[in-house]
Formats: sequence, C-alpha cells, structure tokens
Amino acid sequence: MKKNQKALLSFTLAALVFSAGCAFFSDNPLLTFIDVLSILSLVLLVGGLVEFLIHGGYFDFMTYSFSSAKNLLTRHPEAQSQRYFDYAQKQKERRGTSEHFLLKLSGILLGLSILLTILYEVI
Repeated sequence: MKKNQKALLSFTLAALVFSAGCAFFSDNPLLTFIDVLSILSLVLLVGGLVEFLIHGGYFDFMTYSFSSAKNLLTRHPEAQSQRYFDYAQKQKERRGTSEHFLLKLSGILLGLSILLTILYEVI
C-alpha cells in the first residue's frame, strides 16, 4: 500500500471513529452516524472523481496550451514546438496508472451508508 493511501485510509478511519463518538452522545445515534457517513462518502467521491479526471489526462490540453504560449511569448529559437499528440503521450507515460483508490473507498462507504439507511428504515 502506498504512503498516501495509508494516510487517506487512516484519515477515513479517524473520521469514522470521531463520527461514531459524536453519534454515541446524540438522541438518535444510528441516524447521526448514517448522516456523517453519507457526508464523508460524498466528499471522498468528489475527491475520487477529481483524481479520475487528473489521471485520465483530461487536463493535458490546458498544460499544453500554457507551455505553448510560454514558448511563443519568450521566442527562444532553440525551443522546438511540440505537437499536442506527442506531448499527451509523454505525459501519459510519465503519469503512469492509477488504482482509483479514492473512488473505491468512497463507493464502499456510500454502500455502507445506503445499507444502514435501509436497516434504519426497517427497524
């Protein structure tokens, strides 16, 4: 497990323990825990979607346009302009692959939140 995944997992566990502690002292502990779990999973889902977009290369055109504009404005004759396709391939090789850990974690938490909501409505 990577270092940032361990940090994210420990943050999530700490948030769950904190929310369970807060829910314990409320009037309706299960409902409070479901609310906190839903909010945490939605926040992680948004972060996971941003991670998916970044690792998917959807913002390569913006970085390419900034680097091309820099070459045009500085007028360095030794700076060769690069085609977008070559730039995108180089960025893809440098970026590598992503496991989308954040999306998986948020999916698990959201599923748990939905199951607890169904359990709360049945009881």
